[in-house]
Amino acid sequence: VTYSGHSEKFGWGAQYKSRIHLSENSQDYTLGDTHSLSGWGSYGWGDNVRSSLRLTAEKESEIDGRDVMIAGPVQTANPEFYGGKRLELGLGLDLIGSHNIMDGHRLGAEVTLPLYQNLNGPQMQRDYGFTVGYSYAF
Repeated sequence: VTYSGHSEKFGWGAQYKSRIHLSENSQDYTLGDTHSLSGWGSYGWGDNVRSSLRLTAEKESEIDGRDVMIAGPVQTANPEFYGGKRLELGLGLDLIGSHNIMDGHRLGAEVTLPLYQNLNGPQMQRDYGFTVGYSYAF
């Protein structure tokens, strides 16, 4: 579910995403459900440059059941050591072509930084992330 709005210079929005497993597979195994809530705001510095700020909270449940093919005395084989809670901050910049100069082209970049992580058991934490995207509309 997404809500977004904008005025001449400002943009804003919120999104809720979820992945809910309705049943178990034939081995009585299911991955944990995931819930994510994001809110963002953006500001246009002119016709061609827009910056954004995004905050995302995510909760991922433990695995239900056990895959017999993933067994052993190691931490990664324990289904309780899956999922957790995270809070991330995203800082973005969009360069937008307009007025017959690269019209229809858009280049965007975002850096994400972890603010909070409470994971279920010993597992790798997320570090910073960097995303770059290019689009062309005609």
